[in-house]
Amino acid sequence: MELNRIIYFGKVLDNDDIDRLGRLRVAPLDENQKVIEVSIPEKCALKSNGTTVGIKDSCKWTKDDPFLVRPLLPFALNVTPKTDELVMLVYPIAQNSHSTFKRYTDNFKYYVPMSPTTPNRAGFENYNVTKGNTPLGDNIKQSKSYKEVGGVIPKSVFGLFPEPDDNAILGRGSTDIILKEDDLLLRAGKTLNLVPSDSGQPRVYDKRAFLQMSVFKSRTVIERAQQTEKLSTQYPNLSYLIEWDIVNPENEQNVFRVVVRVYEIKSNDEKINTKNFKVDTNVDTIVSSSKIVKKLETDAVSFDDAISQINNFINEWNNAKFEYGGKSAFPFAFRPARPLFLKWTDTNNLNSAGPELIEGINISRFYNNIKLNSGAKDFGFGILYSKDTSTPPIKKTKTSIKPENISSKPVTYGVLGSDKIYLLSHESATQKGSIDLRDTIYGIKEDKLSRIQQLTEPMVRGEALMDLLNLIVKFMIAHVHPYHGLPPVPTAQDGTLASDILQKILNSNQTILNQNIRIN
Repeated sequence: MELNRIIYFGKVLDNDDIDRLGRLRVAPLDENQKVIEVSIPEKCALKSNGTTVGIKDSCKWTKDDPFLVRPLLPFALNVTPKTDELVMLVYPIAQNSHSTFKRYTDNFKYYVPMSPTTPNRAGFENYNVTKGNTPLGDNIKQSKSYKEVGGVIPKSVFGLFPEPDDNAILGRGSTDIILKEDDLLLRAGKTLNLVPSDSGQPRVYDKRAFLQMSVFKSRTVIERAQQTEKLSTQYPNLSYLIEWDIVNPENEQNVFRVVVRVYEIKSNDEKINTKNFKVDTNVDTIVSSSKIVKKLETDAVSFDDAISQINNFINEWNNAKFEYGGKSAFPFAFRPARPLFLKWTDTNNLNSAGPELIEGINISRFYNNIKLNSGAKDFGFGILYSKDTSTPPIKKTKTSIKPENISSKPVTYGVLGSDKIYLLSHESATQKGSIDLRDTIYGIKEDKLSRIQQLTEPMVRGEALMDLLNLIVKFMIAHVHPYHGLPPVPTAQDGTLASDILQKILNSNQTILNQNIRIN
């Protein structure tokens, strides 16, 4: 005992107050329990061999119980610590040297719940751990903080616990009431595990049950949707690459051997995107790993014959006369084999006559005469997106824009959210039967809630129901019969189909009825 001291700490022995007033039985930590038991009146003392070893059950929770303390908080605010948790003890009368046991027998002593060392332990924290928040816990390791000084709370944790500027009432687990400046939140299931098994931080559970009531000083006014169209050029990746090659471009007798290969391109490399692909684009690595799906190889033929066979080969692919594995022939590109093209560009830079010059002339003749047809604008190299079309396709995209304006008119919202929502009346019943809500004064357990679903009916989505009713009315007004006494024609005169009505009715259990919001 310390002179003039009124604040002490104690361990909760029992919280099962027989009068439900929130009282506790607490053993102060700074005194030996045996010393306290000396103050137990003789009529209440539980003795062993003449020595007091405890208090009789009949005297517990009475004025003769030296461990009994009252809550300092008002009765209407019930915050009762659990057994083996730490509490702060308040003795209104300071002790002096003439009142050795006064603070233990005084009926006017109170307790204040202690905050846990971390929000994770709101459900329970042993008194020895909570000592870390008191002068008694100088040697107790501190819990890890949720953020660094000046830092931010991780997104996976933010909102689980009250922010510094807000008031709140916290439950023992996943429940709480948050009182913000203009918002009231009542939540259950904000996290599935306040104390994660991996010793990490708890995580926000997005599918919590909640009630939110809010007032906003202004409101967002969403106008009617406006339809806009946007045209954009599409540049798909090549599906195939056709490369033509001259085996003997140095020939001076006008007799040539040519090879044409079709490669199936499966790469997503940006080089083979039709916007980027050029006659000299280096795709050697892609080509070397691509499968040849078609090939033309000629013997020694004249220049005109070689040109004709190459052009016919390309034109056949353009006409999609053959496909590979059912895959569309488009888009495809045709061009000279890259080594041939590089040889041509090198010879174009030579100023002297010789074999290289002959090669350059022959390659140039081939390049200028290889084309889809006589009127084609692309020769030697080209990209076809569809039959006879070298222009990239244009995609028309319709966009719905809902203009938003801010109004200064205040607005209030009430939101109720959870996986399942029941709106129940004690005085209502469905054709399935009535719901018995007796013995649920302290909450309805999950097994009973599951059974309640069988006795409720789904709520109706108004707009979806009106769509069905409008369709029925349109068909009723515009329908015709082929002959007296026969069913109506399936298609009404305004184009309304009876099959559309039947389909909407078949889908109504999910589209018109909300199975998760139910009433009785």
